[in-house]
This record gives sequence, C-alpha cells and structure tokens, in this order.
Amino acid sequence: MFSQTAAIQRSHAFSAIQILGASLFIALSAHISVYLPFTPVPLTGHTLAVLMIGATLGSRKGLLSVLTYICEGMIGLPVFAGGAISPLAIIGPTGGYIAGMLAQAYIVGWFTERKEAFSLSNLISGCLVGVTVQMTMGVLWLAHFVGINNVLALGLVPFIPGEMIKIAIVSVCLSRSNKNA
Repeated sequence: MFSQTAAIQRSHAFSAIQILGASLFIALSAHISVYLPFTPVPLTGHTLAVLMIGATLGSRKGLLSVLTYICEGMIGLPVFAGGAISPLAIIGPTGGYIAGMLAQAYIVGWFTERKEAFSLSNLISGCLVGVTVQMTMGVLWLAHFVGINNVLALGLVPFIPGEMIKIAIVSVCLSRSNKNA
C-alpha cells in the first residue's frame, strides 16, 4: 500500500513538473515575436509551443500548461509576447488569442488521444481545429478594438501562412520522433 501511494505521489510530481516546464516553454517561445506595423497583434512563437504541448502532453496537461502560463503573466512575470510584463494583456487586443490557447491545447491533445498509436492525420486535424478555434476567439475579441470591418485584415489574414507553417513543423517533428521511438 505504501509503495502504491509513493508511486502516485511521484506520478503527480512528474505531471506538475511537466506542466510547469511546458508553461515555461510557452513563455520562452513568446519571446520570438515580430511586431507588424499595421496590427496590434504580433506574430509569435508561443502558438507553435501550444500546438506541440497539446500534441505531446495531451488535453488535460496541455490545458493546465497554458493556464499556468496565463497565471504567470497575470502575476507580472515577463511571459507574454516579446517578454512583456503586462498582467492586463488578457483584456487587451491580444486577450482573445491568449484565452484561445487554452482551447487550442485541449483540442490538439484531445485529437491526438483518440488513437492508441500515433496518427499523423489525427495530429494535423487536431492542429487545424485548434488553430481555427484559437484564431476565432482572437478575432472575435480583437474586433472590439479594431472594428468588425478591419478585424479580418488585421487579426486573421496576415497570420494564416504562419499558422500553417507551425502545423507543418509540429507534424514533421512529431512524425519523425514517433518513427524513432
């Protein structure tokens, strides 16, 4: 009985370390950002990290990793795009995209959990659905700041190529690592 309890405690500790490590990976990836002069939304690397985390840690740990990342930002750590220290970022123009990462991680994880063995089609499907939901949440929120007539040009269209590249990177990385396993 004692060894079973110890094993459960080790498992919980390992999960907590995975979640914290993943949140730090998102924060580091957010430092990769390119500010475009025509939109308040930067191109960032943290959505790539969220896709990777959802696909590797699964729906629940992926969601908890993003939630931890958001909490880190809200307490004032420099984790948002470009290392911004802005606890209010969640209510600014990028707030919908940040909140959408919660859904994105969960959805990607959910899709990848649907098969016992790795499935590239499930991964790509999950990434596409996850990106679509995350971008939709971001665009809907951004419309409050830039207006409904400008939101697609400022918050969606410029980001589609980058999101497709991120999905391709995740797909290639995980399909190769799965072949080597």
